[in-house]
Amino acid sequence: MPSLGYLYDRPEAIAARTDPRNYNMADLIVTEVAILDDLDHDLGPTLDQDGVGACVIFGVTEVRMWQEFIDEGTFEFDNNSAFTGYKWLKEGHGAWPGDGINAEGSIPLYGWQLAKLEGIPGIDGNPRKIDAYWQLMGEPGSPEWIETQLQVITQYGPVTVASAWPGNWWSCGPSGILPYPQGTAGGHQWVKKGYWFTGPKGQLAQGMSPSGRYWRMRQSWGDVYQRADRFGRKGEWLLPFEADGTYPNFWTGEIWKTTDIKGDDPTPGGNMVPAKDKVARLVNVPANTPLYDIETGAALVKLSASAKLYSPFSVNATQYAVIVTTGGTQQLVRVNKAATTLVASSQLT
Repeated sequence: MPSLGYLYDRPEAIAARTDPRNYNMADLIVTEVAILDDLDHDLGPTLDQDGVGACVIFGVTEVRMWQEFIDEGTFEFDNNSAFTGYKWLKEGHGAWPGDGINAEGSIPLYGWQLAKLEGIPGIDGNPRKIDAYWQLMGEPGSPEWIETQLQVITQYGPVTVASAWPGNWWSCGPSGILPYPQGTAGGHQWVKKGYWFTGPKGQLAQGMSPSGRYWRMRQSWGDVYQRADRFGRKGEWLLPFEADGTYPNFWTGEIWKTTDIKGDDPTPGGNMVPAKDKVARLVNVPANTPLYDIETGAALVKLSASAKLYSPFSVNATQYAVIVTTGGTQQLVRVNKAATTLVASSQLT
């Protein structure tokens, strides 16, 4: 059932999306990879807010669905776990004190802070945490703005998007094309899960892309949005690339990417990687630095060129786990700390 919940006009929301201390999403891009004509990440079963202004945590949960599917091989969240997450977000849980907002709805930063501190509760009752969160910065609709998203979605998966929400976007037919926006009903958050470069071309005033390029989005309103994606999941809708910087009543407020803690499956038999800590870092790694197998520590290859690599944790006192991308595929390996220079570390430990 349709509902919103992004409190975009609150002072803490404005401060959160303009804070210069936020991690820049562009820093996640170490090496650019080839962009496909069509990319769609499977977020699992479509969620439904059921009339509650819980879009922030539902968007967070949908991204976590994809992340934990990559990590555990199963979809670990559903509507009930998302509503439990909403209760945690509003009322507090463990180290998270609650968002402090005495109204329905919240802001994206608080959803990701909860996921960092305490995790998002799974179907099995076990919370699963993220490692860090990164904000898209720049001019909406600019080539850099679009290219950063294409690279991040390709290499790291879906992102959450929050904006003002037009008053004529409460339903969507099988085409996935929404009308040109009119009015403002409030604020909303959803997931950008892919892109399509060969879609139907048409006039922007008709809700279509003149270039045939669209973002693939996921709504959290059950099957009210009727278009099914390539995985048969309803709730998809298409937004023209050209709309990012030009649509009225739909300015983009916040886009966030998060990185998952790999190998933290809480169920028996989960694939656990030994970790000394779970602090996110960016490190400079010079060319010809040896890389080692993440599990055994056996030598693999040497880095062919210097790179700024993302490290989700330390394997031990002398080695970082780092993510490298080869042929468009991410791989977790080890690198000796002595060979690196720290660029930045996580905002929450």
